[in-house]
Amino acid sequence: MMKISGKGDVYDNIVKSNDVDHEK
Repeated sequence: MMKISGKGDVYDNIVKSNDVDHEK
């Protein structure tokens, strides 16, 4: 999980969503 300062909310959300999708 990479956290980018500034615009990390949207990116983090997408990465997290992808992570969950891949995990399931």
